[in-house]
Amino acid sequence: MSKVKSLNIWKYIKEYRFNSILVKYFITINLFITLPLFLSIFLAFNYLNNIYKNQIMSANLAALSRTKDSIDMISRQVETTLLSMATDLEVENILRYSSKNYDEKDSDMLRSINSIEKAMNTYVYYGDFINSICIYAEKSNYKVVSSNLDYANWKYSDTLEKEFKQNKSKMYWTSVLPEKNTISFFRAISLYSSEKSGVVAVSIDIDRINKLINQNKDVTIKDFYILKDNSIVFNKDKSLLNKDVSNIKALQGINLSKLGKGSTITIEGKEYFINNIHSDYNDWNFVALVSTKDNKLEVNRIRDLMIGFLIFSISIVLIISFLIAVKLFTPIEEIIGILEKKDFNNTKVYSKTKINELKIISRGLESSISDVQQLKEELNNRMSLLKKARSIALQSQINSHFLFNTLENIKWKVMEFTNGENEGSHMISNLSKLLRISLDTKEYMNTLRNELEHVRIYLEIQKVRYEDKFEIVYDIEEETLEAVLPKITLQPIVENAIYHGIKPVNKKCTLTVKSYISEEKVLIEINDDGAGIEEEKCNAINNELQTEYIKEENHIGIKNVNQRIKLSFGESYGIEIKSRVNIGTSIIIAIPSAPNNNSDNT
Repeated sequence: MSKVKSLNIWKYIKEYRFNSILVKYFITINLFITLPLFLSIFLAFNYLNNIYKNQIMSANLAALSRTKDSIDMISRQVETTLLSMATDLEVENILRYSSKNYDEKDSDMLRSINSIEKAMNTYVYYGDFINSICIYAEKSNYKVVSSNLDYANWKYSDTLEKEFKQNKSKMYWTSVLPEKNTISFFRAISLYSSEKSGVVAVSIDIDRINKLINQNKDVTIKDFYILKDNSIVFNKDKSLLNKDVSNIKALQGINLSKLGKGSTITIEGKEYFINNIHSDYNDWNFVALVSTKDNKLEVNRIRDLMIGFLIFSISIVLIISFLIAVKLFTPIEEIIGILEKKDFNNTKVYSKTKINELKIISRGLESSISDVQQLKEELNNRMSLLKKARSIALQSQINSHFLFNTLENIKWKVMEFTNGENEGSHMISNLSKLLRISLDTKEYMNTLRNELEHVRIYLEIQKVRYEDKFEIVYDIEEETLEAVLPKITLQPIVENAIYHGIKPVNKKCTLTVKSYISEEKVLIEINDDGAGIEEEKCNAINNELQTEYIKEENHIGIKNVNQRIKLSFGESYGIEIKSRVNIGTSIIIAIPSAPNNNSDNT
């Protein structure tokens, strides 16, 4: 039996190929298992890769942070020294001297210089990284320099004058001086105004900073930079100091100061992680490059392991998917057998000894065939009724044409008796037009322009009967005329206004027909200043307009018009009534503003 079933399965695969439900089952099950497996392995690989990468980055970021904190501490120490020297009273005395009254033998001058040099030497002696301190007075062109190996370099060079003149607009700046092997911090000094009178400079030794960085730096760091506006303030290679990063061949096109943590860059064919931290104290950036070599070796090892696991898993999945597909296809194979034999009394299907979904499916097939037969009979009956309805509609159309022709004959007879047109012939002509519009069944929808013409004809007839009872005012916006609404919408409303609003009162009334656009709707108002409606009754009518649906009646009223509008355009459109007793009534009709919107002209 299993051998026969096996042959049938391969028959379906061979005959239907990828259209076979069995094959689709196999592919679907395989995808449901394989895709999550692929995704899981991919996510696991990325997760492990990121963990290892983050470990490397975190270790080196910690080392970089320690270095940054150390250098920030040095910067704060230097800033404190600069501020102390800039506010020293003896320094102010030196700045007051001009080139005309300057005399090195002046006792006050000598006392101030000695006091300043003593303070400078104290800062240099106790400062771990301060190499020298120098003060420059612009008026006297005099310099006071701390007593150390850099004395001659500062005393007899024009470096201070150049720095002061180039940065006179600044209060605080730094400058790298490779020829002096220092990074110098400058602070301008002012006396009694904002004008700068001199400058104090504190220099720190680059070699000492290099030793500090080497103590804190992790062994895997390839290179370390201190940058200011993409210019190199510090690097172990002193030839790079003061150079822009873009001018260094290995770093061309790389903006180190703007690269974030965990970014990667390639230098001379080798890939590096980059860590970038901004100073908490000044505008320096601290950048460390870390080799990715160790990370790649570990990642490759994990990748090879996961590929082997994936190949093994896919082999297992393929076997399991096929077995599940065959199991799922077996009931379908039995249903196909039932349909081919048309054997709905199969004892296997109708077995009472076990619950079997095939029994429900088989009975459902029988029921469906029976339903189809019933539907065919019902369709034939409906088609017969439709033919009868068409015949009745044709007969009605013939009757309406007969009525129009009869009215035209009466009109001509009246004109013949009175030797020309008269009020009676006009009324008959208007009545003929009115009936023609009302009985024309070709179009269900109409434009506002045509509806207004229908109302105009109707009111001309009513004006003959109610000669001085009311006057008509039209206030129609041009852009509303092409709006679409169900045919014979306005005339019943106008008729209602005449019979229930104007007729009961003993005065001449005004009937106003108005249209305008508001909130993407066309609003049509039919207002009268007649009897009005009690508030309770008006509210009851409005509630009925919101809840009741169209009923088969022998007349067309407000409810009928309201429901035809709602059925055509939706619940947000329709009729609303506002009224006050002895003041008048306003009936507001809301329809879509765009022509032919939300409706079928059928």
